[in-house]
Amino acid sequence: MTRSVTKHLPVPASLLLTSLLFLPLDAMATGNEERRKQHSARSATNSTPGLADDAVLARQRNREILLAKRQANPTKVPPTPGQRQQHAANQPVERAKNRELLAMYATWLPGQHHAAPLVEDPRWSAGRQAHSLREQHTIHHVVNRLKAQLGKPYVWGGHSPESGFDCSGLVWYAFNPLLSRKLPRTANAMYQDRQLSNIHRQQLRKGDLVFFSIKTPNAADHVGVYLGDGQFIEAPRTGKNIRISELNNDFWKAKYLGARRVIKESVLL
Repeated sequence: MTRSVTKHLPVPASLLLTSLLFLPLDAMATGNEERRKQHSARSATNSTPGLADDAVLARQRNREILLAKRQANPTKVPPTPGQRQQHAANQPVERAKNRELLAMYATWLPGQHHAAPLVEDPRWSAGRQAHSLREQHTIHHVVNRLKAQLGKPYVWGGHSPESGFDCSGLVWYAFNPLLSRKLPRTANAMYQDRQLSNIHRQQLRKGDLVFFSIKTPNAADHVGVYLGDGQFIEAPRTGKNIRISELNNDFWKAKYLGARRVIKESVLL
């Protein structure tokens, strides 16, 4: 019996080394295959116009939604030191206005004339008295400036002691240096100024402006300043001097148009 002998040929060293180095080839092949699939999918998407357009539209819609949310909820910017200072300066003026409105409340509503009086906070009363004193001081100063011009001639367009005065120029000269908000220059512009308080004739006080319609129907073409006790100071017309007149005079009663209050705490310097 002849015994067959299988001979094992020697494996070259280079082949053995290559086998050892590339043992994880299956794993690497698997990873490469996955990347090829992803690349193919992206290529297919890009090559399909409908899918690409949908992706672009979706991104655009997302941007619009984010923009709308941001506009609906804007970032609140904190006030600057200057804005805080201005707000603090405005608060006393706003409180004074609110107190005036509360004081007038009973006269606005019918049937409130016999209502129980409001009990005022002493702090408000003290503040109003301080404001009233400041207003009274300003009125006194205005009246002195006006009376210092008595006897000076009327000059059309004049608004200074050197040039003379017309009616509105006299008022403009006496008031504006003391006001944070200046008066307009003409009588009718003053009368139409909505920032001035409309005052009933029975409520006139010293320093209020009184308006007359002498030649122009339904418009103010003359203005004076009420001095109290039925008197007002005026620069009348060409050929006349600045004088004090009686409001109850028949001529002025017939030409009387209305009154406006200038001096209030909110407009004083």
